[in-house]
Amino acid sequence: MKRIAIIIIILAMANCLPGQVRNGWRSVFDKDGRLTRMHFYQDGVSVVDSGFYFQYYTENLLKALITGEIESQSGQIDGSIALFDHSGKLTSYSMKAEGYNVFDVECDYDENCKALFSESFETHSDNWMGDNFHISKGELVIENESSFSAVEYKPPFPIDLSREFALKLVMPVKGNAAKIGLALNWQDVDNYLLFEISFGRYYAIEQKTNGKEKMLTETRVDIEKPDENYNVLVIRNDGKNLIMELNSIIQEVIPLPDFESNRIALISKARGKARFSEILYRYDLNVKNDFFNSLWVGRGSGFFIATDKVITTYDAVIEANRIRITGLVGDKNFSLPARLINYDEKNNLAVLRIDSIDFLPFHRLPFGYTNTIPVSESKVFSIGYPNAVSGIYMEPQMLDGIVLPGSSNYGGSRLLEMPFRYGMIGSPVFDNDANLIGIYSRKGIDLSYTEIVDFQDNSRTIKAEMGQIDRKLESPHKNASTDEKLKALSSIVVIVESSVFEKNE
Repeated sequence: MKRIAIIIIILAMANCLPGQVRNGWRSVFDKDGRLTRMHFYQDGVSVVDSGFYFQYYTENLLKALITGEIESQSGQIDGSIALFDHSGKLTSYSMKAEGYNVFDVECDYDENCKALFSESFETHSDNWMGDNFHISKGELVIENESSFSAVEYKPPFPIDLSREFALKLVMPVKGNAAKIGLALNWQDVDNYLLFEISFGRYYAIEQKTNGKEKMLTETRVDIEKPDENYNVLVIRNDGKNLIMELNSIIQEVIPLPDFESNRIALISKARGKARFSEILYRYDLNVKNDFFNSLWVGRGSGFFIATDKVITTYDAVIEANRIRITGLVGDKNFSLPARLINYDEKNNLAVLRIDSIDFLPFHRLPFGYTNTIPVSESKVFSIGYPNAVSGIYMEPQMLDGIVLPGSSNYGGSRLLEMPFRYGMIGSPVFDNDANLIGIYSRKGIDLSYTEIVDFQDNSRTIKAEMGQIDRKLESPHKNASTDEKLKALSSIVVIVESSVFEKNE
């Protein structure tokens, strides 16, 4: 089953709209043109577990955000779920890897957040790096054929060992290597702080700096409460000390080291199989952590009017934090930072600049324009991303329409008989000669009608941003086939995204 990379939004159930497909995804939209449901069909039958409900906004407030992948039979496999309260503050966040939770965040009303990384080794989460190890049947196993092996923990977001934390490691006693342990401040084999378990019955704490060993305890200290099956090591940083607990008994308290590295590793210092059953890492999440700057949400569509400029509607960027654009050039996806350089709130226009000297979306502008008002009932079409605000990335889609007879043109807008989809806001609208006639902007009478920002009424502004002074510009694809036009014009449309949080310096 083909996976679809997505960023989606959770929703309460919505009524199905008419229409059916035999093979592929069926999208259902709410009365405002936002995606509410997707089902995958095979031979006309909805595949079990392929139904998802999303909601981008409730009363114009962001409530939930999901990033990840969908499979028709298994639902969300990899990705994340972020939930927000009525004031827009994060309340919880969780990340999945192959159906298993590996990261969770819980926040209170004062935005005090606690994060938890968890690995039960039921699946390979790509959070580990090293040689001669494998993950299966609830264990990470290091196959050690020398006197020392290490597997580094690489969680999806950075951790800070200097901040208060609690770390739990579960290690089987039977069938395990003679000496195994957990290294904090891991840099390499010559630099670490090691909590070592020997023969399942003893422990020791060793610090190694530039290859020089220093024992912080005796080389073999009895575990006060040994267990026949598992040793459970808990290490806590209380801001002043490292407190080591084995099997619910505090064994050692040492002054907090000066951690130069925020890396953690699982260690084997004996030949054979070093086995680990579970690891948990809980800590307070600083609001300046990069985690908060990694969440993005779709705002709508846009399109290139120059190699370094994208135009969209003002509605698509209003109150946006950091902005980026996402799209497809050839067969390659791109995501680039953008900044707002000009806007016209009254006429609902916004211009973004892409600061990249290497990026070239086209060699020649694929569309043109005229100084003629479109004729009533003339055919038009738009290309954009209907699911942009739900973050579901598919290839650009085309919506057909006609200019309404007697279409009113007040305040720089025009009404088309064209399906309205919220994610299409900011998309270009063309006539059959690939001339730009406007920008997709608002819902009309209902979902069958779309209002556009009229090109003619805003031509001076738009042409100035394009760097054009001619009254007419013929599209190089004017006489091309429909497929060729769509291919060329699809290369200039993008998804406009905003970071969920402001960037914390």
